[in-house]
Amino acid sequence: TYTASQGLLLMIPNIYKWVGEELPIVLHCAARSLASRSLSIFGDHGDVYAVRQTGAAMICSQSVQDVADLAPLSHLVAIKGSTPVVHFFDGFRTSHEIQNVEFVNDEFWKSILDMDAVENFKKRALNPHGHAVTRGGAENDDITFQGREAQNIHEDRIVDVACEYFDKVSQATGRSYAPFVYYGDPEATKVIIAMGSVTETATEVVDDLLKKGEKITQETRRYDETLKKTVIMRKKTDAIDYKYFREPNIIPIDLDDDFINDAIYSMNKLPYQYKKDFKAIGLSNYEIELLLKDRQVVCYFEDCLALGVKNPSVLVSLISGDIMGYLNKNGKTFKDLNVSKENMVYLVNALEEKKINSKQGKIVLEKMLVENRDSKEIISSLGLQMLSDEKAIEKIVDIVIKENKQVVDDYQRGKDHGLGYLVGQVMKMSKGQANPIIAKKLIIEKIGECPKVNTNH
Repeated sequence: TYTASQGLLLMIPNIYKWVGEELPIVLHCAARSLASRSLSIFGDHGDVYAVRQTGAAMICSQSVQDVADLAPLSHLVAIKGSTPVVHFFDGFRTSHEIQNVEFVNDEFWKSILDMDAVENFKKRALNPHGHAVTRGGAENDDITFQGREAQNIHEDRIVDVACEYFDKVSQATGRSYAPFVYYGDPEATKVIIAMGSVTETATEVVDDLLKKGEKITQETRRYDETLKKTVIMRKKTDAIDYKYFREPNIIPIDLDDDFINDAIYSMNKLPYQYKKDFKAIGLSNYEIELLLKDRQVVCYFEDCLALGVKNPSVLVSLISGDIMGYLNKNGKTFKDLNVSKENMVYLVNALEEKKINSKQGKIVLEKMLVENRDSKEIISSLGLQMLSDEKAIEKIVDIVIKENKQVVDDYQRGKDHGLGYLVGQVMKMSKGQANPIIAKKLIIEKIGECPKVNTNH
């Protein structure tokens, strides 16, 4: 959306929610002063500075050309980074300037769009059929603090995502984009730090001074109202940043190579290493982020992989959904989990091998959590083995078709919802044990495909 000034401030409560729920949203803002005693078009960035505390990512365009390049880039960052982005530029000074710009063609933007991130975003959509989750509830201080801390893992990668797109757009356009762009003499002794349309003027000043053979000193200046000019507040040292001075009271510590190597090999893997490993086994970025929120979850997951779990995605789904839901409901943390890794692997593999269906899997997992029983023993004692014998299922299918002739007739006239009803009747008659995929296949073989009905008049 597009906004400015007080309009942006009205969105602050929503921005907090977007950040907390990691939603890819872009606000394009013509930045200007907030109306206090009166309305003003003064470009002091008062509105965008008022939303810094929300945690939204912020990208500033310096010129009309920057707006043309960084507006679509902001959407790419928002999608891949799963974060709201405030893309702002100076109101009136930039937003109303008439200028010739060079547009990058749409095919380029499509080529660098992360479709995996788009699909992950779609998968997070609320859906009562298969993805029913609770969002926006109330939490006690201990839980909400853990959640906010866990989100730091997500926030840490947003700058890397932005830099990735800055590099790609810089290469495509020949224009330099980065979190901070340096312009001027590489050995300058004077530096101006600024953002927004003022950088256009600053660039001209740099060019003019360089022509005169001057170097810009590294200093912080302020405007003196009496003298009507800028004056020095403080100078920096010769280093790029403030020079580091060693504390004289701290004794120097020299670590030998053996000590350093031992520390490296004994430490747990870092998040980026987990991401690389989990990506290699086919997990999506969204699934990886779910695991990395808790080190104990990551270690449990890795141990299950070592034990031979056949579908890592199913394991992630059970951990992040049913297990975490049970633990949260009962005021427990993951370290309180009483399900052994061996039992978890057996359950996931039973689901993957179609020995039980997803509904039965939920029943088994609930009993594992509540009663602390073995998954194999629960499946055996409840007789939950999924029926995959085609001949046995065919007998049930024949009975269902015979008892539901009207539904079959309607289906063969083009009412395709009848197929789902017939499969449901097979599941009901088999007490949920029939393999629904086999049941559906046998029904279609017996009554044919549903004909397409022409609804044009």
